[in-house]
Amino acid sequence: KYFVDKYSNIIKSIKINPDILEYVDDFTKDWENVIGLHIRSWWADGERSTWHDNLIYEEELDKIDSNTKIFLCSDNFEVIDYFFNKYGERVIVHPQKLHDRKFNPLDQYHNDIQLIVDGFIDCLILSKCATIVGTWGSTFTEVAWWFSGCNSNVIIPKPNNIHPKFEKDFFVPK
Repeated sequence: KYFVDKYSNIIKSIKINPDILEYVDDFTKDWENVIGLHIRSWWADGERSTWHDNLIYEEELDKIDSNTKIFLCSDNFEVIDYFFNKYGERVIVHPQKLHDRKFNPLDQYHNDIQLIVDGFIDCLILSKCATIVGTWGSTFTEVAWWFSGCNSNVIIPKPNNIHPKFEKDFFVPK
């Protein structure tokens, strides 16, 4: 509560390009019953790439009503294809440049301004979801939560193979 009170006004003061805000509002205008799903596969991130497992997200999605739409954002076109194949027309994505080609993990694709804008749009769209299933160890989901006004319910499935050294980096013991 302390941090929410302290930083909410700062988040609200961020000036976002009105064209982006209009696009996000148009994209989400008729949304009802949409759950957000952010999957960071860590595909270009060495040891952290072993954290990725589509099954932990499926377990969460399979708990919800089968009529619920799923807004999916990911850093990996193979993850998007996997969930399209599994959940079909329930899956919604924001079409973007990342989906148009296969990236080599060694590419510096994050230097492409359009990819950065597309990622930011994904984050804003994710923030429009009342419930977000996010990625353990990724700040993307948290930023979407802040942009939601700290109102989205966030579910973070924990990977089964987190090395204890990483767990200590992410969580402070009580």
